[in-house]
Amino acid sequence: MAGLKNRKFRGVNEVTFFVEDVREATWWIEDLTGEKPVFVGKGFTKFIIGSTEVGIHSSDEKTRPGVAGQVAYWEVDDMDSVVVDFLSLGGCLYREPITGIDKSRVCQVMDLFGNVWGLLEKGPKNQAKYERPLQ
Repeated sequence: MAGLKNRKFRGVNEVTFFVEDVREATWWIEDLTGEKPVFVGKGFTKFIIGSTEVGIHSSDEKTRPGVAGQVAYWEVDDMDSVVVDFLSLGGCLYREPITGIDKSRVCQVMDLFGNVWGLLEKGPKNQAKYERPLQ
């Protein structure tokens, strides 16, 4: 377990809710929070609520809506080494790493207990959180 202790987990960066209808959920979140999205794309909307990024993502066969329909994304400095640590401790890769349009990398790993952890490695141009809403 020493490997995980040496990694610099910065805290939860984003909570993503997986839903059947992204447009409907976007409207609902706007109504609930009074916040406008900072990003709207096909199958994904992002809000900033307080200091937390909240994603609304289309559900699929891996992540369904419901009690287990959200994933907290932990910001890490080196995703690959953190994934190796999860694997070495008996975890497994649940969603392969992908690189988003903002050059940030995300993936999901599952711990021994069936919990999914989201990992987010900010892209070089995205070390700061979104600073302005979309026009």
